Amino acid sequence: MTSRPADGEYAPYYSRYIVLVPESDILPALKEQVVELTRLLEGVPREQETYRYAPGKWSIREVLGHLIDGERVFGYRAFCISRAESTPLPSSMRTSMSRNQTTMTGRWLSCSRNSP
Repeated sequence: MTSRPADGEYAPYYSRYIVLVPESDILPALKEQVVELTRLLEGVPREQETYRYAPGKWSIREVLGHLIDGERVFGYRAFCISRAESTPLPSSMRTSMSRNQTTMTGRWLSCSRNSP
């Protein structure tokens, strides 16, 4: 069983996300998220992927790209921690990575299947 992290094992900023996870064993929750997200994305017509409800707001496609980028960054950070890497870890997604995001091309389910 992989248990919920204790206070102090993560930056305070992330507590707002950690409290939203009802399961105490994270691995089954992560596996189920793949199923749930795939089901959700399959229901969105292609022409709605780039829809923005207001100027300057992200489209569904951009939100998915941000999620995929975040998974890659956190995966890399976990890899560095597991290897006791001494170089600084990549910065948070809240900075330049979000501003410099490019739009994914192709059907998004193929993009999400290629993510870590």
